[in-house]
Amino acid sequence: MDLKGLASVVANFAPTLGAFVGGPIGGGVGSLIAAAFGTSEDPEAMAAAIKADPEAAAKLAQIEAHVQEHKITMGAQVQQAKLNAETLQAAEATKQMAEINHTIRAEYMVATTGAGTFKTGWRPFLGWTFGVSIAWLLGCVGYLMIESPEHVGGAVAGIASLQPLFITICAVLGVLIKKRSDDKVLAAGGGGLGEIGKAIASRVGR
Repeated sequence: MDLKGLASVVANFAPTLGAFVGGPIGGGVGSLIAAAFGTSEDPEAMAAAIKADPEAAAKLAQIEAHVQEHKITMGAQVQQAKLNAETLQAAEATKQMAEINHTIRAEYMVATTGAGTFKTGWRPFLGWTFGVSIAWLLGCVGYLMIESPEHVGGAVAGIASLQPLFITICAVLGVLIKKRSDDKVLAAGGGGLGEIGKAIASRVGR
């Protein structure tokens, strides 16, 4: 027997109280009935105790009056309990979503930038190497202009012969700077939404 069955038994003695037992505050009302009849809160045990007690009608009438007086408070407590449960569920869902977003972002960063110094450090290494090389060459030309002006022409011609190499390195550095900027924007939480959307779609489809 459940609370609905108990409600039918109670309604034979106190119709309004029976409606309370079968309603949203049935658990609280059941506790009052169990206490009044000295039994457990099992619906079947309460129903048996009510049927066996010659004073059942009077006891249930007292409980009904008490519930009528306090039903607003009891209903508010039930609603508050439901609200608390829903709040906890929402917080848990938010936490899970944050963990999923963090995992997706981490996977995306690994897939697009690689992991470890060897994979991510070669871009700045190439830039520094190129910059130091240019500075060294300019320093050499400056030195020759002071110490051996007659050799400046040959040095400039030699540097000019490296023009294709310089152009290639500059083009590569331009692409790398753009890519590194995109990675920083993504790591900061912006940009790359298309790729993240693909990552989410891929993850959901697993």
